[in-house]
Amino acid sequence: MSSYTELSSKPAPAPEPPGAWPIIGHLPLLRRGNKPAYVTFGELADKLGPAFIVRIGLSKALVVSSWEVAKECFTTNDEIFASRPSAAGPRHMCYHQTMFGFAPYGGYYRELRKIANHELSTSKLQMVQHMWDSEINTSVKELHELYVSKPEGDGGNGVSVDLRSWFAKLSLNIYVKFAVGTTSGLDPAPSEGIAGLYPKPIAEFFRLMGVSALSDALPFLRGWLDIGGNEKQMKINGKALDAMMEKWLQEHKTRSKSSSEAGEEQDFMDVMMSILLGGNNKIGKLSKPQVDDDTISKSSSL
Repeated sequence: MSSYTELSSKPAPAPEPPGAWPIIGHLPLLRRGNKPAYVTFGELADKLGPAFIVRIGLSKALVVSSWEVAKECFTTNDEIFASRPSAAGPRHMCYHQTMFGFAPYGGYYRELRKIANHELSTSKLQMVQHMWDSEINTSVKELHELYVSKPEGDGGNGVSVDLRSWFAKLSLNIYVKFAVGTTSGLDPAPSEGIAGLYPKPIAEFFRLMGVSALSDALPFLRGWLDIGGNEKQMKINGKALDAMMEKWLQEHKTRSKSSSEAGEEQDFMDVMMSILLGGNNKIGKLSKPQVDDDTISKSSSL
C-alpha cells in the first residue's frame, strides 16, 4: 500500500509530441513547413501545455512557455538547471567551456561566479564609469566631425547616421575598454551590416554561436562527420579568437610591472591576472579538463 501511494504521488513526466524518429528525434518536426522553431514550439505549446519535451537527436530538451514554469525551473529548482550541456560552439570557441557563461555547474563555475559577482558589482562598475563616459564622448565627437566634414552644397541641414551601427560600435568599444583597457586591434571585418563593425573573430563568434553542429544532436558523429562545415568554422574561429586574446594577454604581462609601480588603473584582465597570481590558481584545477591561469584570464575577459 505504501509503495502504491509513493508511485501514484510521483509527478507525471512532461508530455512529448508524437512523431519522434529513432536517433534523430523530433528534428524533422522542427523543419516541417520551413517555419521558425519558435512558431513550431508555440503551436506545440497550444496543444501540449506550458511545458513539454522534444527530442533533439539523442538529447531531450524541456520547452517552457509560461513565467510560472520558468520560475520553477530557474528559481525554485535552479541548481538542477544550472549546468550547461556540451555544445560545439562553446567547446571550440570558449576554451572548452571554461568561459564563465558556458561553464558547466560545479566548483569551477562557483569560484568564477564569486569573482564575477564581486568585480562586476554596482559599486565596482561605478568606479570605472569614466571609461564608458570617455568612449561616449569620443563617439559623439566622431558624429560631430562627420557633420562638419560633409561636402559643401549638400542639401538639407543634417547628415544621415545609422544609429544601430553607431550604438553597436559604441557598445563594443566600451566592453573592450573595460575588459582589456584598449580598443586597439579592433579592425572591422570586411563585410556589410552590423557584422562589418566588429573584428572578424568577434563577428564570426556571434554568428556561429547561433548555429548548431550535427554533433550537438548526434554526439557519436563528433570528430568524423561535419555536414555543412559549421564545426570546422568554429575551430578556425576559435583559434582566431585565441590569437586576439593572447596578444592582449601578453601586452598585459609586459606592462604589469610598470603599471603596478605607476599606480595605473587596472582593467578586468589585470584583475583576473592578479587574483590568479594571488593564490587562487586552484580554480583551474576545478575545471575538467584542467586549465592554466592564462586560459582562465583569456576566457573570463572574452
